[in-house]
Amino acid sequence: MRRGADIGLVSEAGCPAVADPGAKVVDAAHRLGITVKPWVGPSSILLGLMASGLDGQRFAASACRASASAASKRAIRSYTRMRR
Repeated sequence: MRRGADIGLVSEAGCPAVADPGAKVVDAAHRLGITVKPWVGPSSILLGLMASGLDGQRFAASACRASASAASKRAIRSYTRMRR
């Protein structure tokens, strides 16, 4: 990779780096300054997660309206306090 060669990360467990240890490879590539480009995935959220190097086993996505209820706001605050 450091010499400019292209490599691929393939998973038989679903999305690479989401449901397998491939996130460690992606994270190492980021630390070395290597560009990571996901090719295909079921959604843009998962494509971003595959390319991020973050732990896909601890990822949670939540959506809320602009005029969220008090309960929704509490839930959002609790998500922001979750540890990585």
